[in-house]
Amino acid sequence: MCRTIAEMRKALACCLGESFSPAPYLDMLLDLYVSQSEGQDTYVWSLCMATSAPLSTAHRKITDLEQRGLLVLEPGLTDRRRVGVQLTQEGEAVVVSLVACFETILGRVKRA
Repeated sequence: MCRTIAEMRKALACCLGESFSPAPYLDMLLDLYVSQSEGQDTYVWSLCMATSAPLSTAHRKITDLEQRGLLVLEPGLTDRRRVGVQLTQEGEAVVVSLVACFETILGRVKRA
């Protein structure tokens, strides 16, 4: 479902334009959730690229999410420039709750 939501976000951005409807927090949380559920490592750079936001904005959003306790940054052991990113349990709970809300909404749309 996270992948579907991410695809819907990309379709919205494609139709309306990236600057019209940016949602970097959502893009980042979904990207992290999907990556972690697939056992893939995520790094700050790739998380920044998951959004359509400018790099400086993406970095600020990562800091916001970290300060809120939704993700943690893990400096690389061999290369300090490569910083890993992981959802916290709270961050994962937020995404799971969001997906459940979206599933409810989509279920109502399908029945209508």
